[in-house]
Amino acid sequence: MLVLDANGDITSKGALFRRAWSELYAGIIDYHPNSKAVDVDAATLTVKLELEDVRGDVLNVLPPMKAAGVADPFITANGRWCEVDWLTYESKAAPRAHVLGDALLPAPAMPKSAHMANAHGKACAAAVAALLRDEAPNPAPTLTNTCYSFVSDQLAVHVASVHKYDLGERTMKSVPGAGGLSPAMNEREARYAWDWARNIWADGFA
Repeated sequence: MLVLDANGDITSKGALFRRAWSELYAGIIDYHPNSKAVDVDAATLTVKLELEDVRGDVLNVLPPMKAAGVADPFITANGRWCEVDWLTYESKAAPRAHVLGDALLPAPAMPKSAHMANAHGKACAAAVAALLRDEAPNPAPTLTNTCYSFVSDQLAVHVASVHKYDLGERTMKSVPGAGGLSPAMNEREARYAWDWARNIWADGFA
């Protein structure tokens, strides 16, 4: 399996993924950073990179990410993302329109994860409820994040972080020393991952 990454390195849990690939998939997964796809020839199953072409038997191509088309009226950053007031999630492009989740231009060190989108939703709902009562929204919201990744059917790893509103910079900033990474892939992490999944499914779809 050849992994072509336009980024200069793995952006999250890099050391943990590299260790998993080395110990579980040596000679199977071949990771190549700085490999930006500029075109795809579906007829020949060829990915065209900036300096070379790579052909595969099966291609799984992830195009450059951006907010979905429904959010186009609210995109204000790089032609891709929506900027908001982090106290209310009100769009900077449209008053009284609230945007959250992966459509947002993230705050510094804020991940795009299911857990974070869920936290956005709760903070936004609380802010809207306050506004409807003619009250000020929470002036110092704090969001948490945990992101699990399975590296096999039995082993998983995670990264966690905490993000608090900075009044001076008017953005969410990660809290130093809060959160962290798994020490290593293990079966306990996999059980925690399934527990997290069941809880967030119940929370999001109940």
